[in-house]
Amino acid sequence: SDICPVVWTFHDMWPMTGRCAYSYDCDKYTDTCHDCPYLDTAKSVEFDSTMLLHKLKKNIFKRAEANIIAPSQWMEENVHESFFNTDNLYHIPNGIDTDFFSPADDQKTKKSYDIRNDSIVILVIANGLSNPRKGMKHLLSALSNIPQKENVSLLAVGSGSLPESM
Repeated sequence: SDICPVVWTFHDMWPMTGRCAYSYDCDKYTDTCHDCPYLDTAKSVEFDSTMLLHKLKKNIFKRAEANIIAPSQWMEENVHESFFNTDNLYHIPNGIDTDFFSPADDQKTKKSYDIRNDSIVILVIANGLSNPRKGMKHLLSALSNIPQKENVSLLAVGSGSLPESM
């Protein structure tokens, strides 16, 4: 008998893959992980145990009656593609403290960051700005296509540095 309901918020893909927190372009987790193309990423390993780990997770987690919380639509879609029972899957975005994070005066904020008043500001926040998964290279490429007559400012917040421009 159940002691209490389980609520599990997925912050990465680890529960549904053989080892990856992010599967890149690999979709083997939708069936059975094997011959992992990313054994050298994150915590590199030499022996490919992804098939065994994926089967163990599938065997254990399929029987679990957990309520799964997907904080993003992307995560929700990945869970739907996986072996998890999606009857108890809920998309609930992460909450924020609206007393702390609230709209501010645009002009004062721009002035505090030395940004022109007429500038359009694009904010990007990432832990690891130089990490290819964060897409900064694509963002910089897109920004280079904006006509120079447009006044656009990029405000980047996070660790690391932006990749070299195109």
